[in-house]
Amino acid sequence: MESIRKGEASAVRARHRGHVEGLQNLEQRPQSDGPSAVSFRRTIRRTELHKMVPLSGTTIYDMERRGEFPRRFNLTACCVVRDLADVEDWVTFIDMGSNVGV
Repeated sequence: MESIRKGEASAVRARHRGHVEGLQNLEQRPQSDGPSAVSFRRTIRRTELHKMVPLSGTTIYDMERRGEFPRRFNLTACCVVRDLADVEDWVTFIDMGSNVGV
């Protein structure tokens, strides 16, 4: 039992060393004056989607399967979302198509 605990302790020390080295490398990186290179996508859940798109969940699901609607993705294991920009683009595309015959 004692050898297992020694092994666990050495693994923890190795992880800590890697973490500290990673922080040191982070501090050595040049800082940019411009906007962050990380971009965030605004996502929406089903309730917000239904406020924007007057279609049933089944219709949206069927359209998604056929590739006619923006795909959803898992934000976490229990949270499914869609990219807001993709949904807005789809709404704009549909609106433009419905105005063609006017």
